[in-house]
Amino acid sequence: MSGCDRVSEGCGDPLALEPRPRGSGCYAEALAERMRGTAAFPVGFDTVFKPWMLRKPRSKAWRPGRIFVNSMSDLFHRDFTHDQIAQVFAVMLEERRHDYLILTKRPERMRAMIDRWLVETELDQVPEHIWLGTSIELAKYRHRADVLRDIPVAVRFISFEPLLGPIDRHDAEDPAQRWDFDLTGISWAIVGGESGPGYRAMDHTWAHHIRDLCRQQGTAASRSARQRWHDYDRGRAWRDAVGYGVIEARVVE
Repeated sequence: MSGCDRVSEGCGDPLALEPRPRGSGCYAEALAERMRGTAAFPVGFDTVFKPWMLRKPRSKAWRPGRIFVNSMSDLFHRDFTHDQIAQVFAVMLEERRHDYLILTKRPERMRAMIDRWLVETELDQVPEHIWLGTSIELAKYRHRADVLRDIPVAVRFISFEPLLGPIDRHDAEDPAQRWDFDLTGISWAIVGGESGPGYRAMDHTWAHHIRDLCRQQGTAASRSARQRWHDYDRGRAWRDAVGYGVIEARVVE
């Protein structure tokens, strides 16, 4: 699958939710629009289902590893049907030698689709080799973590990337609760900022707060390699978190 549209600020620049030229802000959109008319992206960043890509995880040339599913889209975009999404899950269920990472900014649709899929497959929960995650770039999207927790899956993760602000609760009546963030049921957190021309700078205190929360609550933490970090952040500040490192995964669009 490829193609998407913007659902929140993490999808692009501060004008992300307003009309803008195709290809501005989002790296996936920029790439697909630049290659519009080519064999890889004949319709640019318009949504399209690519069933032939499902052959890749089945290939014997692919050794067991981690696969980032759908980096050029959102698997749970409204344009993709339940049957199309179910085809993707069928391959993941069949090819258990890989771990599959699925990240969405639309956790409500993911929850609804997973509920239906579990009934259809007569499974109690999503198998442990399929990891489900959601993105939280600002405090106002904290609720996505609660939706993710509602899904019966062994491995849940949150991508705080691009981190565009602190994730504190401005509405908390008790000042002591302002900086709380419940990571119950979250196995892994990824933290990163924006990169590329015109990137929106990340305050490193926002990232360090998430790292500390992970340490306190027993959630593995890693920083993204794709964004800008000061020298003092290169490694040492993260090594005492519960988990450390940068995830490496193949990409299937």
